[in-house]
Amino acid sequence: MNILGGRVTRFEAKRIEDNATESIGLNIDVKDVSNESKVVKIVYSSKISYVPNVAEISVDGELVIDFENEQKAKEMVESFKKEKRLPTGVAEEVIQAINYSATSVGTMAAFAIGLGAPISIPKVKISEVKPGATPKAG
Repeated sequence: MNILGGRVTRFEAKRIEDNATESIGLNIDVKDVSNESKVVKIVYSSKISYVPNVAEISVDGELVIDFENEQKAKEMVESFKKEKRLPTGVAEEVIQAINYSATSVGTMAAFAIGLGAPISIPKVKISEVKPGATPKAG
């Protein structure tokens, strides 16, 4: 799997209240996954929230990924359509790429509305939940 590139299709920044920012949250939603031959397109939406109720920055876009062959690409798309989640190995790289894009665009948008950059870029690590175990964040 190789991420070929991507593009931002829309972004919006809005200041809600003039409070001090206590924390910054990032929410990523994969909206759609499709393929043409061995190339997969992932459509996403992300939202950066300045808490409590200070501001929101939304960034929508798409990533283009090249898989080894058409069969692997097709399996990944079918898996997403069925389970509404990306396979773990793919998800880690996709989330990292979306996170990078959202915070890069978010930095310029934050400047435009008088806020500090949303620089909270953790390294994403996803692990499988064992049967019977309770999923944990972090």
